[in-house]
Amino acid sequence: MSDIQFYRARVADFADYLAVERSVMGPPTYSGITDQDEARQELAASIVYFITVDGKIAGTIQYEIKSPKHAHISGIVVRPEFQERGVGHVALHFVLKELKSVERIDMAVHPHNRRSLRLALNFGFVVESWQDNYFGDGEPRLILVRPWGV
Repeated sequence: MSDIQFYRARVADFADYLAVERSVMGPPTYSGITDQDEARQELAASIVYFITVDGKIAGTIQYEIKSPKHAHISGIVVRPEFQERGVGHVALHFVLKELKSVERIDMAVHPHNRRSLRLALNFGFVVESWQDNYFGDGEPRLILVRPWGV
């Protein structure tokens, strides 16, 4: 297996962050960030990790602490050339270990995003609800929740 590492992103890393976001833009299953100011705000407000594979930036994983008992995984992005190699699996495992004391962990996933749905379900997430126009992009999202202790 390749060497997968994580390092915390800073606001100054916005250009690399945008490059990852733009690498998966296009299909309606992902509503990414394309604006520099929005990227800076996201990096300041969230806990964002770059995922590297053999020293190359392969993606990002990020979450927000909503309260001491609630975290929201706000993004798992893997560049196309690194997909289907277990990168998302390792990244989600990394973050879930970090959030092990949090009672509620949730995420929003487009119902047609098979890779993200499969990943979340494999980690014990369950569908809590369907939300129309969740990000204001006209597309629905499934709200997935991981029961505490799973």
